[in-house]
Formats: sequence, structure tokens, C-alpha cells
Amino acid sequence: CYCYCNSPSFFAGAVGVVVFNDYFVGLIAYFSIVIANFIIAILLGIKNKIPEKSKVRLNIKLNPNILIDSITSAAKVLFTICAMLIFFASVIAILSSSGILNILSNNLMQILHSDYFIAESSLMSFFEISKISTMSKNSYNYLPLMTCIAAFGGICMITQIIGITAGKINLKKFAVSRAFHIAISGIMCYYLIKLFTINLSINTIYYQKIIYSKNISIIPSICLIFMVIILL
Repeated sequence: CYCYCNSPSFFAGAVGVVVFNDYFVGLIAYFSIVIANFIIAILLGIKNKIPEKSKVRLNIKLNPNILIDSITSAAKVLFTICAMLIFFASVIAILSSSGILNILSNNLMQILHSDYFIAESSLMSFFEISKISTMSKNSYNYLPLMTCIAAFGGICMITQIIGITAGKINLKKFAVSRAFHIAISGIMCYYLIKLFTINLSINTIYYQKIIYSKNISIIPSICLIFMVIILL
């Protein structure tokens, strides 16, 4: 089964509080994705038989190398994740400085019939999911769109999964399951919004625009890379 999801704290904070000033809105997106995960898991598991429990007892030997190997393995995974984050942050910066992001955002703005900032945030989130918090439009009409983007997870997260699993997953099945998962997540979010319309309408009174700085320092990224190298 190809299921994954960001933590509820991410949705409550980055989506709920930052964008809509209400953590409950972020949890609606979270539970929409969780429900979609269960649906996909059930559908993919229909034809698969549950493996029988093994009666063979595991022979575990205490060895100091176990701790060393586990730390080394964890450090390699951490390095992969950090490297992917830095790479896609660089990609977004290059697209932004070259003007390509501006061109793509204008085209997407016309397709979505939205404003420029929604289109730009959607494109950046397509590469790196944490950019979803840059959506400053306090409109619940865009919550299903944000849920679909979060269900996709961003190219950065997908490459992390492929890198960590060392190519052991079937990419075709992975892509098909994620496509259905994105659609189901958006539909679930749409109906959950309809279900909680009264509660959500109360929170549209207050809106605070969040200003993001374009000045990004590369020093913390370099320090993070050196820290991972030291761990290795």
C-alpha cells in the first residue's frame, strides 16, 4: 500500500493557523487525507492475502555493532532528506530569480481563476510541500485545492520516499494510487467543509496577512550539511 501523510501538527499549524487562523480548518484537510489513505489501503488490499503469522522465534543477539549500524543508517536517511530539501529549495529559488516561476504562475492563475499568490504558492508547494503555508488568501474555497496539494506531498517528499526505499517500490502503482488518493482527498475535504459550514464561517471575520521575507541565508543550510557529514 502506498500511503503517507504529513503530521496533524503540520496541518494545524502550516495550513490551519498560518493561512486560516484556525487550527480546526487544517485538521479538516488532515482527516480528509487520512480517510483517503484508508480507502486506498482497503482498495489495494482486496486482492492481497493476509500473510500467516510466522511461528519461528527470532534469535536476537546483543551486539554493540547493532547500535552503531542503527545510528549510521539513521544518519544516511537524515542526509538524504536534508539533501532533497536543500536541492528543491534551490530549484524554487532559481525558478523565482530567473522569472520562470512568474511566467508559470501567471498561466496557472488563468487556469485556476485565482489571484497570483494562490497560483505561485501552488507551484512552489508542488515542489516542496512546506510552501503551502505561503497561501495568504483566507478563502475556504481553496481548502480542497490545498488538500489535494498536501495529499500529493510535493516532488521533494516523493523523491525522499524513492531514495529511502532504494527503488524497492513500484513507481507505476505508486503513481496510480497517489492520483486516486489526491482525488479522494479533495472530494472528502469538499464535503467536510459543507458539513462544518457553520463553524468555519465564524472564523472569516479575522484575517491577518503574513509577510514573508525573500532574504534567505545559505549559512544554516551549510551548517546542516556539515552536521550530517560529521554524523556519517
